[in-house]
Amino acid sequence: MKDLKEGHVPKEIRKNFKGKTDVAVANYLDEEYEAEEKKEDKKAEKKVQAFAGKGVALSSVKSITMEVNEIPPPKVDKKKEVTKVNVRLHTGKTINIEVNVDMKVRVIYDYVAKVAPVKGIFNLMESGFPPKKIENLSQTVGQAGLKSSTIIQKLT
Repeated sequence: MKDLKEGHVPKEIRKNFKGKTDVAVANYLDEEYEAEEKKEDKKAEKKVQAFAGKGVALSSVKSITMEVNEIPPPKVDKKKEVTKVNVRLHTGKTINIEVNVDMKVRVIYDYVAKVAPVKGIFNLMESGFPPKKIENLSQTVGQAGLKSSTIIQKLT
């Protein structure tokens, strides 16, 4: 304060601001003090308007159902190689199904479409990070590398 009264810029301010720096002192002695509480009360008195905008959907899925149908899994030939596949449905439920290694991935896709129907399209994703879309539904479970795997039903 001594530097300011003498008309000099204090060294604390000079070291933070290189070059020319102006400092001014304002006198508010003739104004009445208003406590912070009163300022906050005035702000609270202002009328608050509820949100009046529009919501925006972040997904392109128009309609989904959260129902899970209880239908029998695909028929498995026990004489051939069998594997178990976990499927995480869009509803959050996980189902475990047994399939033959030589079955087409399309069989799993069709089964998932019946168990957890959606209006629109979904993809099957191989779990992992990042999840990988199963592109070729005409491959066998063995060719697609889905033996003992987890598959995710992803809505598009």
